[in-house]
Amino acid sequence: MIIHAKEQFYLNANGLLDEKSNKNPKAFWSLVKKVMGKCRSTSIPPLINPNTNEISVGEKEKADLLNSYFCNISTSSDDGVTPPDLPLRTQHSLDIDEITEDEIKDILKSLEIGKASDIERRLNEDLQTLNDWSKQWLVDFNPQKTEYMVFNFRKDAQPIYLKFNGELIKKVDDHKHLGVTFSDNCKWIENILHTKLRHRCSPLKADLYRVNLVNDPSCECGCPLEDSIHFFLECPLYINFRNQLFKNIQHLADISIEHILFGTDEITVEQNTILFRNVHSYIRHTKRFFD
Repeated sequence: MIIHAKEQFYLNANGLLDEKSNKNPKAFWSLVKKVMGKCRSTSIPPLINPNTNEISVGEKEKADLLNSYFCNISTSSDDGVTPPDLPLRTQHSLDIDEITEDEIKDILKSLEIGKASDIERRLNEDLQTLNDWSKQWLVDFNPQKTEYMVFNFRKDAQPIYLKFNGELIKKVDDHKHLGVTFSDNCKWIENILHTKLRHRCSPLKADLYRVNLVNDPSCECGCPLEDSIHFFLECPLYINFRNQLFKNIQHLADISIEHILFGTDEITVEQNTILFRNVHSYIRHTKRFFD
């Protein structure tokens, strides 16, 4: 069913985008945003050092790796070859004989320390200090059981990558501690939306149509009815997030709208908590209910 929905969506994608671009520009860009998902980041992800096979997450480390790579592939045997005469594109020039070390320090001090790259560097330095301390005192930490969460309200925030003992730490959107689930947006919106979806009083078009708040119950993808079944199991706009949801919960319970909305007494309370946590993550990442 998922594969068929994906095929049908991409078959009709061109006509759907053309129709919305001509009749409703706002709906067009909304559709483009949902199809693109999170593929809008301009930052460079962690890189693997081919010499040491270690993960590099720091900005300087990644820059050095890329610089080394491009230097290697750009090196050629040009002994005795005269470089071509390139015409100047401007008559302007800089009257700088040299740049002193103090001038470089002044430039560096003027940088914004609140940027993600600086925060990432400082956190990784602290983690390295902790790692050195653990080795000195023979204390073992398991990076694979370590998670981190970033509290940030900026929509254009760049991702932060942290590593411990040479391993990349897993980033999570929420974390449960002493029975309380903390989200990276410091809100319980996903819990509230989950409850509204159970009781058919959510912002989905079918729920709004049922109480006469909209004139059309159809989804932006073209489906005539946008209800909870369509949102969780069918809509091609969220196919990537849905695949991840199914992958995360398929070992807990059979995938059905009843289990997604209400859980099941066939598994433990802890397993139902994990199930709902993944459902909340799906609700958040689709951005269907968020601006």
